[in-house]
Amino acid sequence: MDGMKIFTSDDGSDDVPTHACLCPRSAWLCHFCSLLLVIACIYNLTFCGLAPRVHIVDPTIPPHCGMAVLLVLSAFFTEIWFAVASRATKKFVHASCHEYMSNHGIGDVLLTMTEYTLKCITGIYLWHFKGGIMHASPSVYEGGSPRTVHFGRFVSWSISIPVILLLCNRMFLAPCGFKVMLTRSLPGILCTSIYCLAAYVVAIAENVAARWVLFFLVLLSFASISMDQVFIALECKKVSLFHAKFGILAYQIISFAVIAIVFVLGHFGVISVFAEQVFYAYADAGMMLFLGAMFAMLRHFEDVQSINHWWDESMHAKNDFENLIREASVPTFAMDAAGCLTSWNEPMAKLTGMPVKEAIGQPFMQLLCPGGQNEEDFRTAWQSIIGASTPRATGVLELFVRCRSTASDKATLLVNLVPRLSKEGRLEAVVAIGQDISEISLLKAVEEKKNQLMGVVSHELRSPLHGMIGLTRMMAEKASAAGMVRQLNMVQGCAVRLLDLVTNVMELSEGQQMHEAKVKKGKVRLPVNWLDLAEEVVVMTTMAVDKANKPLVNPAVHILNNVSMLDQVPIVLGDPYKCTQLLYNLVTNACKFTKAGSVTIQAELSDDKSRMEIQVVDTGCGIHEAAQKRIFIPFDQESST
Repeated sequence: MDGMKIFTSDDGSDDVPTHACLCPRSAWLCHFCSLLLVIACIYNLTFCGLAPRVHIVDPTIPPHCGMAVLLVLSAFFTEIWFAVASRATKKFVHASCHEYMSNHGIGDVLLTMTEYTLKCITGIYLWHFKGGIMHASPSVYEGGSPRTVHFGRFVSWSISIPVILLLCNRMFLAPCGFKVMLTRSLPGILCTSIYCLAAYVVAIAENVAARWVLFFLVLLSFASISMDQVFIALECKKVSLFHAKFGILAYQIISFAVIAIVFVLGHFGVISVFAEQVFYAYADAGMMLFLGAMFAMLRHFEDVQSINHWWDESMHAKNDFENLIREASVPTFAMDAAGCLTSWNEPMAKLTGMPVKEAIGQPFMQLLCPGGQNEEDFRTAWQSIIGASTPRATGVLELFVRCRSTASDKATLLVNLVPRLSKEGRLEAVVAIGQDISEISLLKAVEEKKNQLMGVVSHELRSPLHGMIGLTRMMAEKASAAGMVRQLNMVQGCAVRLLDLVTNVMELSEGQQMHEAKVKKGKVRLPVNWLDLAEEVVVMTTMAVDKANKPLVNPAVHILNNVSMLDQVPIVLGDPYKCTQLLYNLVTNACKFTKAGSVTIQAELSDDKSRMEIQVVDTGCGIHEAAQKRIFIPFDQESST
C-alpha cells in the first residue's frame, strides 16, 4: 500500500497498530469520488431542473418522529451514565494507570452524544415543523408517482454519519493520537458528508439521466468509504479486541447499506412512502443507538481488559517476589509491621533448624540470642523503619540467631532490612536478606585469640629484653678488658635487634581495630620534629654494628645530615617511632651497599613551605633498573647475596 508511514510498532505490542499510512490509495479514491460528486451536484443544480416543494403533510409521519426522539433521548441519558461509570472506574484505578485508559475515554462519549444530539434535533425539526422543507421527488421510471423527500433528514445524515465513521475509525487509530486519527479519517468523512447531500440531489433532480449518473457516483462513494475503513482496520490488526471492533465496523457498514437499500427501494416504488418514512424514523435511530451501545460496551471491555492486565501484572509481581524469597540461595525472610514472620525460606530453615510452618507467625525477636548488643541493634533498626514517615532500607546488621541444626547454639547472620510499601505508601512488610557468616565469625574469634596470645607473649618478652640491654650496658661500662667490652656490646646489639622484632610482632598483634582505636583517640598522631629525628638517625647509624659486631658504616663513608641546613622545617603529625624506624631502615640499607663516598639525608620544602620531602642519597652501587619494579614487593631482594 502506497503512502507515507506515520506509525510503526516493532515490539509486537498488542494495543498499538502495526502501521498506518497517511494517504493510501483508498483515501485518494475517496478524494476522487468527492470531487466527482461535487461536480455532478453543481451540474444538476445548475443545468437540470429541481422538483417542486410540497406543503401537503402526511399526518401519520410526525408522531413517529416524536417517538424516535424519545428513543434517542433515552439513549442519550444512557450514554451519560456510561460516561459516569467510566469516570468512576478510573477513580478506583491508581493515578499512574490513567494514561492507559485515555484512548477510550471522554472523546468517544462526546462524539456519541454529538451524534445523538443531531438525531434529536432532526426528529424535533420533522415533528414540530410537520416535515419541514419537503420536495416531491419524481419517479425514476415512466408512470411512477412522485414521493416526498425531507430535506432535514439528509442534512442530519450528512453530519451524523461522518461522526459515526470517525468513531469507528477511532477504535483502530486511537493509539496513534488524535491528529493522526483525524488526518487519516478526513477523506472518508468529507466523502460521506458529500454523498449524503448528493443523495438528496438524486432525489429531487428532474433530469433522469443526470440522476442515474449521480446515483451511481453515490454508490461508488459508499463503496470507496467502506473499503477505506476496512483497510484502516486491516492496517491495525494488533489493536486490542480487534475482532470485536471489526464486528462493529461490519455492523456499521451493513446498517448504512440497509438504509441505502431502503432509499433505492422507495424510489423504485417497491415500498410505500409511509413505510419508508417510518423506517427512517425508527430503524435509522434504532440502528445508530445500537451502534452507540456497542461503542459503550467496547469502552467497558477495554477498561476491564486493562484492569485485568494490571491485575495479572501485580499477581505475577507478587508471585515472583514470593518465589524470590522462597527460592533464594541465601537466608531470606519477611516480617509484617508487628515483627511477626510471614515468610521463611528453605536456606533459613536449614540454617536455624526451624521448619517453615513452625517459623511462620512467630515474632522474630524471640529467635534472636538474648542480651547484648544483638537485640539492641535490631530494635534500633526496626524502629527506624516503623517510625519513619518514608521507610527506607537499613544498613547491614550482624545478628545472632538461635540455631538447632549445628553444634553451636547460634548462627551469625549479616542482614539488610528492606521495607515493602503498599500503593498508598503504608508499610506492608519488611524483607530481610541475609548472609550466613558463622564460619567467618568463628575465624574472627580465632584470629582475635591468636592476636591476644601474640600480644601477651610479646609483652612478656619485652620485659626481660629491656633487662638484658640495661645489664649489658652497665657491664660494658664497668668492664676493663677490651675483649669483654666487645662481647658485651655484641650481646647488647643482638638484644636491641630482638627487641625491635618483638615490638613489631606486638604491634601486628594489635590488629586493625586497635590501630583505628588509637588513631581515633589521638594516641598515634603526635608531632614529629624531623630536625631532631634526622640527627638521632645519624647517631644511631654511626653506632650500629652488623651481625658480626663490626661497624655497619665503612670508614670511607661519611653520613651527612643536610636537613639541619633548612631554616624552617614544618612540624607534622604522625607516629614518631614509625618515622624514626622508616628513616633508620633507609639510611642503614644505604650504608650496607656503599663502600666509599657518602650517604646524605636531605630535605626539600614545597613552595608554600607546608610540605617537606625527605630523600636518602648514597654513592653506592644502587639498584638495577629491572629490580626497581620489585622494590615494594614484600620480602623480595635484588639478589640472594
